[in-house]
Amino acid sequence: MRQVSWANIGNDITQAQDIRDALSIAGLDYTVKSCDAMYNVDGETYPILGRKVTYKESDPSKIFGIVSNTYQICQNEDAFDFINYIDEDVKYLKAGETYNGLVYIIGELPEVSVLGDTIKPNIIFQNSHNGLGSIKSTICMLRVVCQNQFAHAFKDSVNGISIRHASTMDEKLIAARETIRQTYNYIKSYKNNANKFATTKITDRDLQNIIQTLIVKTTDRDIMMRPNNVIKINKFLNAYNADDNTNFRGSAWGIINAFTDYSTHAEKTTRATSKFEDNLFINNSLYNPDLDKLVNMMEEKIAA
Repeated sequence: MRQVSWANIGNDITQAQDIRDALSIAGLDYTVKSCDAMYNVDGETYPILGRKVTYKESDPSKIFGIVSNTYQICQNEDAFDFINYIDEDVKYLKAGETYNGLVYIIGELPEVSVLGDTIKPNIIFQNSHNGLGSIKSTICMLRVVCQNQFAHAFKDSVNGISIRHASTMDEKLIAARETIRQTYNYIKSYKNNANKFATTKITDRDLQNIIQTLIVKTTDRDIMMRPNNVIKINKFLNAYNADDNTNFRGSAWGIINAFTDYSTHAEKTTRATSKFEDNLFINNSLYNPDLDKLVNMMEEKIAA
């Protein structure tokens, strides 16, 4: 059964009434503190100049990271409170924290129709406490029929929205409105680009080039024919030739649909860990460099 990349991570927050409720359900309503970063030499401890440690107040053994002395902690409730001011029908789905410190809340906007497909726009709101991220939102489009996820910044519209910490009601309203404004701009761009790609023809040679560049990442035929690479190629081609891709086969949009299917539904091994699930979510909901390469290849074909 095909699932979205966040199916096996985080906590179900569909019953949450507001952000405080969502954070409580997901166990993300903790307080983050900081203290001087220290190092030990021969049993003596010394401060690391210019650095501090962020940690969970209720469990000091939970260290988020070592950050600069100027780093400002933004508690999860403060970071996400602006979502309460979004004057749109946003449905809460999941909330959690990845192994590398990304705190996320996943919301869903009402579905739209794109080239006859039902698409659900998702917004992934993010925060962190390790200095590696900031408050932001990422738009991820979900093709319902096969649960494919598409997260890509177009040249004319980005899918990542940086959000300043909003402390006053006016600032929260501005952040909420800007998030929705950019989200709907992106949805419009997504529709326009889908139409453009759907009318761009793909040859067998193009298909072979994509397989070599993005699926097996080699032009050496002997390496391509190795069992593990044959499995990858067949999986991609099965997605490309699937019934739900029939209308787009032979087009750039058909290739993109097949690749997002292939990427979103990576095979889980018997030794797969929670880290695998987190990476599946991060690579398909937030940033997939190979998808960026593919879309750029298709755009170059249009421009040629």
